Amino acid sequence: MLKNDTASKAVASSITETTSKSESFDKSNYVFLGKGSRGNVYRDGSNVIKEVTGASKAQIDHELNTCNQWHKKSGSSYSEARLLGEHHLQMPFKEGKSPTNDQVKATISDMHSKGFMIGDAKSNNFVVDEQGTVHPIDFGLVFQRSDIDNMASDIAAEIVGDYVKGGYRLVPNELKAEYSRCIRDLDSKCKVLGKINVRDQSRAGLLNFNKRA
Repeated sequence: MLKNDTASKAVASSITETTSKSESFDKSNYVFLGKGSRGNVYRDGSNVIKEVTGASKAQIDHELNTCNQWHKKSGSSYSEARLLGEHHLQMPFKEGKSPTNDQVKATISDMHSKGFMIGDAKSNNFVVDEQGTVHPIDFGLVFQRSDIDNMASDIAAEIVGDYVKGGYRLVPNELKAEYSRCIRDLDSKCKVLGKINVRDQSRAGLLNFNKRA
């Protein structure tokens, strides 16, 4: 998902595939919104269509399942996130503008209260609507604490890498110790931290956390 002012082993998939895998995607039918982390993003009425390039099946299933779980647990109305063929994801469109850092922090706390965490907590992964409600709009690196043991290594590697390289900055201070524990648990699956600059780890609070543990 993208706001309108911008451009293995995993949890069992319940994703509905709605088109033939050989069916082509006609871009002329949709409104181009911008470029996402894995490809272009388009609007189709109340949905967005995301291209995915180089993503594994586990990563695709994770993003769609997490999107559906979030909307279900948050009680918001939504259309089900689906896989269209092999390379396009259909997800609910949330219209809005970029939130402030304080709004993002408050939303991360709300997500945490519902059992969700995020590896790339930055403002362009959220929108604030006209009523002032902030919504997460990119679920690729959102995860449920209860799913850590079952997470595929490539998803864990993305979450750990993005968190250490800056995703920690908007995590509220009172949640950082728990985030550090979860990042360490995820790293046991992918061994990313040993390849990341020590300074980055220190800034993310991971080295300091180790000294206290």
